[in-house]
Amino acid sequence: MKKIFFILLIMIIAITGNINIAYSKGLDEKANYKIIRQKITELDYAPIRQGLSGYKYYDVSFDYNGNPMMWCINSDNSYSVCVSIIDRTKTIKIYELNSDGVIKVVNTFTNEFNRFGGFTKDRDGNYYLLFGGDEKLGYILIKYDSNANELKRLEISKKDCDTLVPFESGTCTLIENSGVIAVHDGRLIDSAKLLLEEEGSDEPFVSNMRHQGSCLFMVDTTDMKLIKVETFVASHSFEQDILYDNGNFVFVDRGDAQPRGYLISKYSITGDFINSCIPFNFKGGVNYNKFQQGFSDGNTYSQYGGIIEIKDKYVLMGTYENTVLDLDDTPRNLFIQYIDKNTLEYDEPIYLTDYKLNSDGKSTEIGNPKIIKCGDDQFAIFYDEYSVEGDMGRTYHKFLGIKLILIDGNGNVIASKDVKNDINMQLPYINKVIYNEAINSFDWFGVEGVDLIKYSIITNDNNFGKDSINKQFENQLNYDKIKVILNGENLNFIQEPIIKYARVLVPMRTIFERMGATVEWNSATSTIFAEKDSTVISVKLWSNKALVNGKTIELPAPVIMENGTAMVPLRFISESFGADVDWDNENRTVTINT
Repeated sequence: MKKIFFILLIMIIAITGNINIAYSKGLDEKANYKIIRQKITELDYAPIRQGLSGYKYYDVSFDYNGNPMMWCINSDNSYSVCVSIIDRTKTIKIYELNSDGVIKVVNTFTNEFNRFGGFTKDRDGNYYLLFGGDEKLGYILIKYDSNANELKRLEISKKDCDTLVPFESGTCTLIENSGVIAVHDGRLIDSAKLLLEEEGSDEPFVSNMRHQGSCLFMVDTTDMKLIKVETFVASHSFEQDILYDNGNFVFVDRGDAQPRGYLISKYSITGDFINSCIPFNFKGGVNYNKFQQGFSDGNTYSQYGGIIEIKDKYVLMGTYENTVLDLDDTPRNLFIQYIDKNTLEYDEPIYLTDYKLNSDGKSTEIGNPKIIKCGDDQFAIFYDEYSVEGDMGRTYHKFLGIKLILIDGNGNVIASKDVKNDINMQLPYINKVIYNEAINSFDWFGVEGVDLIKYSIITNDNNFGKDSINKQFENQLNYDKIKVILNGENLNFIQEPIIKYARVLVPMRTIFERMGATVEWNSATSTIFAEKDSTVISVKLWSNKALVNGKTIELPAPVIMENGTAMVPLRFISESFGADVDWDNENRTVTINT
């Protein structure tokens, strides 16, 4: 295996160096990438991130109750979004959304324990929720059916998993594949205390051996039996991830001590250990002595971006302060590293950026890197860019925007773009960005106030994803106004018509009132009422159904609120008051005749 001693061998390879940044043949260099937002629903309470570790060194780790929001994409390209509000109501809700982000069903689960670590689903629609135990239990994995009815549970004692406090300073991950659940968690270990309790000591002994580290285990979903428990994987593991690859699980740790680097561990789904490697070391893998005062610096100076598989390789991605000395406040740069899937031998890291300190000591920083496989032979990397502002020792990070690098399976950079970001939204801090091939978008979820929001990065790049899907987004990425002509008159709007969910959405009140209808708004129920002659209409915000004279009609897209204006699908105009409606795609013009 090819060992890398960081100080001597890692080379900073700028994007103009060993990576070919020439655009692939036929790639549209003028293609746009744009971020959009979609409100899904209003939550009862906003989830609270508890005990989040600091940005710079022990970044992207959670203490206490883990991540309050997580999501996954299902085999039919629908979404499952989990929101935990156990700090207030001890409930967990999972929102099932179709590929357009419209709610199909909401399932509610009660947390009878104090801690919640995460969830996953299988192809049959069953849920698996992971909880943290009480005085005797370390982990509890519960299987539910698609209607949130408990089917079976697995309880793992603290002794069996050598865990005092689960979900401690880590990013607990669990996934399901081939009838097996794999779990990877950072938790607090206290082997000495647990041993004395087992021997029946009358007085509890508080040892000095409390230590954070990662563990992993695998569970057969058929009978919910434990397949494998590995009680110690990495010391001081502040980030954990899992990748499924052809009958194997690949576990990733970002550790600051043993090892001080990224640890890759590979197991079969039957629980057999296959191999491991440490492809990337932090500060040479050595715990340096701070100022020679007798204590070590366990910082990682890195942020994990993810791991994917492409052809016969794994691709590890993250950011790193590429300096030898600790406490050296230099900018982080983005790297990828190729690892052979079979042998776990690895190449030297390749740096995709080359940020440096300016002459005034300030710099541009990057954060929240995400790597996403988006096809059999290409992957995308997104990251946030910040400028370091301020002086006199008081600095802060100012968000500049989101960057994209698109790379093919041969390592060629085929696109390097800024993402148009009118809503000034950053990438998620911990959670992954997921690729939905059905609509060719990169998606994640968040909360604004108490509103559950879906964020999407979309593109009109004809060489990216499916051409038939790309065409649905061409108009959304075209920033020319949409014209609306009603009975020969060109209408003006405060909120212009938009294209969303691949549908033209128009301002309901303005058009209905110009058609002679009266329109009223009920804020208590978020319902819009319209009446004209003998026709009475009602529709709720964020619903894809409306009532016309008491009859329910399906809408091709939900009714949304855009800058304080209710927007309805164009087809709703014709289905409500019987108007003739036409959409001229080439000239971006709506014609309505009553």
